[in-house]
Parts: sequence; C-alpha cells; structure tokens
Amino acid sequence: MKKIILINNVYSYRNRGDSAIIEAMATWFQENVEGAEIYLMSQYCEDNENYYLKRGWNSIPMLWDIPMMNNKLGRMLVSVLNLFKLLIAMLFTRSRETGGGTLGLYKNCHVIVDAGGGSFFSSNKYFFYLGFYQHIFNLWAGKLLGKRVVIAPQSMGPFNKSHDIAAFKWSTRQLDSVMVREEISANSMKKFGLDYSQTPDCAFLNNFVTEPTKVCAASSLEIDDEKTNVGI
Repeated sequence: MKKIILINNVYSYRNRGDSAIIEAMATWFQENVEGAEIYLMSQYCEDNENYYLKRGWNSIPMLWDIPMMNNKLGRMLVSVLNLFKLLIAMLFTRSRETGGGTLGLYKNCHVIVDAGGGSFFSSNKYFFYLGFYQHIFNLWAGKLLGKRVVIAPQSMGPFNKSHDIAAFKWSTRQLDSVMVREEISANSMKKFGLDYSQTPDCAFLNNFVTEPTKVCAASSLEIDDEKTNVGI
C-alpha cells in the first residue's frame, strides 16, 4: 500500500546544504517506510523537478503558493487572492476523500514533514514577513485536515517581533513533533514553553554519506590521534 510523504519547505537543489538535508531525509523514508512516495513541496519546484526526479521523488508547488515577483505590492495581492481561493477549496475538500494538486496530496498523505535549515525567524527587513506566515500556514493546514505534521531538525529564531512569536507558539503547539538541531534553538523552545527534542541535522544521517571522499580518506591517514583535530 502506498504511503504519501510530503516534505514541506524545500529550497532549490542549488542550495547544497538544503539539498543534503532533503536527500538524506527522503532516502530515509524510502528505506524505512514501505510503499513510500516522496513529494517535495517548494517555491522552486520547476527548477528542482529534473534533479530530484532521478531519485524517483516528485516536485510540487507549495500548498499556499506565493509567486516570486519583484513587484512587492503585486506579490502581496496575488498571495492574498491565492490564500482566499485555497481556503475555499479546503472547506470543500474536507468532505471528500480525493482532490487534485497539492491540496489533494495533503488530503491523502501519510505524514507532512517540514524540512530545511530554518525558516522560523523574524525578518529584520519586513514588519510582516510573508514567507514566515506561508510556512506556518502550510503546516497548520495539515493539522486542519487531520494529518500528522512533524518539524524535522532545524534552527528556530531569532524572533524579535511579538506577532511572530505569538504565531510561532500557536502553530507549533498543534504539531505532533518538533525537532531542533542545536542548543540555541533548544533554548528558544524552552523560553517559549514549547515541547521539542534536540536531534542532529538530517544532513548527517548515516545513510546519506555512504563512504568518505578520496580527499577525506587521504587526509584521515595523516591524523595524529594525540592532538585535537578539527574538520571543516
């Protein structure tokens, strides 16, 4: 039986750090969940399509799709219109078992996993950072449709606006599991009184790095175990 795995907040594959996280995470699901079908939700889905399709993973638009436009006012207006249409569609689809596009996959998925290095933070440039609230909405929508929603290990913060903090706390409390990847983020979660677990970055999952590179293997032969060794 197939199990649809939706991975939210995927950046462009050209971002090598994010790509390492996505490849490790999607590979883990393939190897550990029988019948897993991987769908990667991204603003860069067209750019990512050919790259990830070689691994059998599908690239799809975000649930609340915000256009990448230089005209900020136009971007805001189109985004609000898209959100309005989406909310109407969600009200309709809650009474149905099937549906098309990303919303249909939300309705039928096994789990929604939020990926990336970190998108939960306040913008120093904008009072109301649209990308932050798009991120929160896409997770909240999963819970609204009765799905399991998990935040994979990533960084949280910094937050410097009260409305961002309130939105983050409200949305995070509804999720099934929240993981952070370092102590600074863990301290933020403690400060806000939120449940979390601290887990290493997904990019370092053992099933992603199958063997050391030739350069790494050659360098390891020269390591002096009696000294402190630092690798970058």
